Amino acid sequence: MKTHKNLNPNHQRYTTTLVRQLDHWVQTLPAELDEQMTTTKEWHSMIASFEYVQSFHQKKSLDKTTARQFMDIKNAIHEVRMEVDRTYKEKYSSVVAEREAIIQQALGSKHLRYARRIHFLQELHRAWAQLPTLMHIHERALWHRFKAAVKEAQHYETKTRKFEVADVEVAYHVKKHLLAEAKMAQKELPKSLASSRLHEIEMRWRDLPNVHADLDKRLRAKLRDIQRSVEERPE
Repeated sequence: MKTHKNLNPNHQRYTTTLVRQLDHWVQTLPAELDEQMTTTKEWHSMIASFEYVQSFHQKKSLDKTTARQFMDIKNAIHEVRMEVDRTYKEKYSSVVAEREAIIQQALGSKHLRYARRIHFLQELHRAWAQLPTLMHIHERALWHRFKAAVKEAQHYETKTRKFEVADVEVAYHVKKHLLAEAKMAQKELPKSLASSRLHEIEMRWRDLPNVHADLDKRLRAKLRDIQRSVEERPE
């Protein structure tokens, strides 16, 4: 696990001072908040200070006391910004919506075939990691739901795997039959009709699950050779 160095004493004192200033600012905010306050110099100064300290908090460089105090301030500032900062609210809500969409995609992935499902779940994990971090309470709740959705998809995989093996065996024989049809079209039909027939075969081929990787490549290569032969044929 990657560790982070603590700030040097002078820098630590500076961040502690900023945290205290932020705490004072939050405590003295007016009871009635409005969007106009986001246009003031004080607002921009405090948000800049907040984001500066936040960068060190994310690196786990603050001392424990300062970090605990900052967490309370962070929650308070988030609530204020959600109320008066339209841009912040839109960006935050967008990330929440994207995480919700990933959860739904994970739940829906159980209907994909075995290999595609595993690859798709890995893609969702990467997409999740690339999104900005939310507030801890929201991040943790959504993460637990995402893990549960992935687990459900993986559990469904174990129940359907034996049927998919049978699907693959059937797919092999169907692809062999399609190759025979392609060869017949290549030999017996004029170029335009042969091209049309090969396109239909290609569409049917794509709907079939993959056979064993090497075997599927060989079958696919044979179909491409037939397609290329027809394309290069003179009119």
